[in-house]
Amino acid sequence: MTRATTTPYQYHRRRALLMRLLSVIFSFGALRAAAATCENEIDYVAVRERLVEKIETARVNYEPFAHVFMENVFPEEVYDCILEHLPTRLGSYRPMEKNRKRHFIPLIDRLGGTQTKVPFWSELSKVTLGSDDVRDAYVRKFRTTIESRFKTKVETVLKTIQLNHRLDLTRDFPGYSIPPHTDTNDKAVTILYYLAKKDGKSKTSMGTRTYVSKKNESDAWKDGIASAANNFKGFTEVESAPFVPNVVFAFAPCWSSWHGVKSIGNSERDTIQGFITIEQLANKKEKKTHFSRTLEGKLLVSQTQTQIPLEWTPPLRKYLRRRRKFCVR
Repeated sequence: MTRATTTPYQYHRRRALLMRLLSVIFSFGALRAAAATCENEIDYVAVRERLVEKIETARVNYEPFAHVFMENVFPEEVYDCILEHLPTRLGSYRPMEKNRKRHFIPLIDRLGGTQTKVPFWSELSKVTLGSDDVRDAYVRKFRTTIESRFKTKVETVLKTIQLNHRLDLTRDFPGYSIPPHTDTNDKAVTILYYLAKKDGKSKTSMGTRTYVSKKNESDAWKDGIASAANNFKGFTEVESAPFVPNVVFAFAPCWSSWHGVKSIGNSERDTIQGFITIEQLANKKEKKTHFSRTLEGKLLVSQTQTQIPLEWTPPLRKYLRRRRKFCVR
């Protein structure tokens, strides 16, 4: 039996493949080491204080609904550390039920429980992004919409209404899009932290866009999602928040807070999505819409807190007269 011989070409090809494999292994190890190093050097309290200041000084744009776009939210070294900790394996994420092209990792659940075992994400979520200080700053920033919605001062809302802060790390895959929608009524504030790459490969067009309905439609009588027949065609785009590194797009959901994302093509999009939610409406069947007619009347907070009537739903015939009280311009 003769033994097969290796030609010089085969030898050098195998050696090149081996060296490439070793390079990948060492590079991965170096990245993990760098990530571990950067997280140990972060002062999460200082990052929280910086974020609160950014929120407090941000300018609110009221067209077509109250929203803010903040730049340089994190210190550069912290943002770099966030990018280094983004999962590389798809298996780390779970798919969304309603859109299989969006996957997510829960960071903090609606009751404040930390859902991740990764120390960096746990600290960033609990101490910084999901802190009470950050939550309260966002609520105060949108005081005009919040006060119109709750019929009381924003400070009273903060003291008497149970507001939670849910956080998800999300990854949108090629082909992802979502038509104009307003968000469900259990959300008091929606926050999108863009995690665009710094190498310029992320498409700026992948950001969230704001819309107005061509027929002045609201989700007072729709389900908060544009129907498949209308899709984007029933709306006029007002503004596009560019998908660039280290920025935040946030708003207070209301009757006409129409926003969406056009197809991201063959790209991927990473974000941290924050939702300040109203516990009394969480997991309720009625949370599908902001002002469903099934919710006409008054909603009271839990008896363990000061009871404040929350007038959620004026009858539909009053919409044209009252909508600006909810979508302040």
